[in-house]
Amino acid sequence: MPKHGSKYLLRAENERLIDRFLDYRNYGSNTRDDVVWVVRRYLHHFEALGHESLEHVSVDDVREFILKTAAEVRTSSLHNILLYLKYFHIFLKETGVPAPDCAGLFSYKV
Repeated sequence: MPKHGSKYLLRAENERLIDRFLDYRNYGSNTRDDVVWVVRRYLHHFEALGHESLEHVSVDDVREFILKTAAEVRTSSLHNILLYLKYFHIFLKETGVPAPDCAGLFSYKV
């Protein structure tokens, strides 16, 4: 079910993936809202490109997302975005969800 007030509407499978990630990591309420916004924006980007899941997304696709996002947000926001996506990709790998192995892409200093 799409979350109230979000402009990044997602397929049900991706909504469940976000819920699983939140259950996996124990974020405080303020951080949790930021994490949801970041992961939702990330997954929405790939859905808009026609990817039904991260299984079909390449490392180059992720790199393009990072460059696009870097041009749209402040440096301090970019740092948090990369950090949350790094944790998201670690979660994907540790739980066996098919996705590109690109946690290292999110480790660069901003």
